[in-house]
Amino acid sequence: MDKVADFINSRSYRQALARLSRLALEPNCQQDFLPNIKSWEKHHDPDQNTFDHACICLEKIIDKDPAASLTKAEIERDPILWLQVIDSYLHSRSPSAMTGHLQSSCPSIHDGDRSVWLLPKTSITPGGKFGSQFENLQHWLKYHVFIPKDNSESIPVEIHEIPRSYSDWLSAALASDPIRIAIAHFEDGVTPNVTDRPPSHFVCDDLSDTAKRSSTTLKLIKKAKKAGVQVLVMPELTITPGIAQEITLEMERNSRQYGQDHELAVPIVILGSFHEDCSGKWRNHSRGVLGIDGQQVFAADKRKSVTYMEKAEWIESAPTPFICLSTPIGLMSITICKDLFDNGTPSTSALLNNLPLDWLLVPSMSQSTSLHREKAKSLYNTLGTIVAVANQEMPQNSPEYGFVHYIKCLDCQSELDVFEVIRAQTDSAPTF
Repeated sequence: MDKVADFINSRSYRQALARLSRLALEPNCQQDFLPNIKSWEKHHDPDQNTFDHACICLEKIIDKDPAASLTKAEIERDPILWLQVIDSYLHSRSPSAMTGHLQSSCPSIHDGDRSVWLLPKTSITPGGKFGSQFENLQHWLKYHVFIPKDNSESIPVEIHEIPRSYSDWLSAALASDPIRIAIAHFEDGVTPNVTDRPPSHFVCDDLSDTAKRSSTTLKLIKKAKKAGVQVLVMPELTITPGIAQEITLEMERNSRQYGQDHELAVPIVILGSFHEDCSGKWRNHSRGVLGIDGQQVFAADKRKSVTYMEKAEWIESAPTPFICLSTPIGLMSITICKDLFDNGTPSTSALLNNLPLDWLLVPSMSQSTSLHREKAKSLYNTLGTIVAVANQEMPQNSPEYGFVHYIKCLDCQSELDVFEVIRAQTDSAPTF
């Protein structure tokens, strides 16, 4: 706590909040290695007068009162109190995060020992029990999201922000309530070309008709735009790298010719996924782009292979870290099909259990989405994460549509299903 006190006394409040948050999650050797937050809660005084008094103390430090300072012992008496006070103060300085405007400050921060992620919270949904339960950091952090860069699954986590040149456009495009999300399903008869790879693997190296799939993709994006969709998710193994390039180039051309509100300008588009060569190794890769001009803002690599026709999916490479995108409607990420629920090693599924995501967008190709639905329900009930799965049936099988889990499971039934998500209201912070 010495460094926390030093950060507060030197008015480095983001570093202080980041360090307190990390310490809250670390195991306490005196408490059977349970997280520190568990023992902190036993000593926390929830009285409003105590909170107000701590705010006054912080104001004196802010005002550079020479007699004002905090000691390690004062913080250790009630670490949660100071976690809440600093959380509220930082929000009072830049409350725009809660009203849907992007922040320009980098969320990566060094807390004195490690680099971590700390960014403003944007409330999306009233769902989720995690935030209302004790022994959870997010129960006490009201205005910020804390994510360690390191995790037990050894999958690096990165936070990407929207480039500044796009932030005003995206903030305006996502400002409506409710948010409209669309799930695509391809019904054009185009299938992936499945090629054997010795000894007992397969890879999809092309589609049966790329021109037709490119045309269908453009049609679905235009249809989504007309429906006022803000987030569009397409299925796994449906969009080749070449088609993805065609789509993004068309978005760029339309932007130059017609301006920001052209017929393909769906704010966020997940262009399915496909197998592609990456430095001589195959990967299953998904891209998330801004429909205004095709700018890529986040991506995902599949880590868990699927079995098809008694052969294993040939995934040799997954260099992309787990990327979370900070948007005006919350923290968003992509994971591909089996990664949503498979608990092998390393496990994206296990990592998801501890990430405070607002949105999880899932391109999938599966003959059954029962395991997807089970995991989606769990993530929503515990974390409030809205899971949107765009599923395509495997070749030569009957249609299996995707779904959105928001409060309950909303089933897809056509080539483009649109669902509405109502944003939750969040109380304002105390005024400093």
